[in-house]
Order: sequence, then structure tokens, then C-alpha cells
Amino acid sequence: MDGAEILLRTGGGHCIEWAAKREYRTLVDRLIANAEREDPDAEARLALLLEFLEQADFAALRSSDEYLSGEKEATCLLLRDERGVPRVYVLRDAS
Repeated sequence: MDGAEILLRTGGGHCIEWAAKREYRTLVDRLIANAEREDPDAEARLALLLEFLEQADFAALRSSDEYLSGEKEATCLLLRDERGVPRVYVLRDAS
């Protein structure tokens, strides 16, 4: 397990999938801009985001929670569980 953790913001009609895609694009842009510097933490976060985006059942996540659907604002934590599988947890109401 790599220990990568990512905070994602949902709400305002933006679901967990949108938040993950936005963070992925931001991270890719940052890595390209700083291509000359190796950043193992950023690479681990990128791998976590990519695996989450490829494997998560976003329809099920959105229907399971009003925070994950973006109906209510929240800060969510994306990390790997004890088996190394990407998991997202709602930490708190962001308002």
C-alpha cells in the first residue's frame, strides 16, 4: 500500500466522480508543468485517482449518499483500504 490520500470536495451539483476527475486533471497539469522534478507522492496520488476513476461504480456511489451525489457539500477522503482497494469516505459537511 502506498499511503496516498486525496481530499475531494463535492457539492453544488458536483458529484464524487466530477471531483475525482477535476483533481486528476489538476494533478496531471501540475506534473506536466514540473516534469523536470520527480514527485513520488504525486505519482502515487495519480495512480490512486486513475484506479478509482477506472473501477468505481459511480452510479452506486451517487445513489448511496447525498454528499457523494453532490446534493450537499462535503469533504471526502480517497485512500486505499487494507486490501489496497481505492475507497472514498465522507469526512464532514463542508458548509
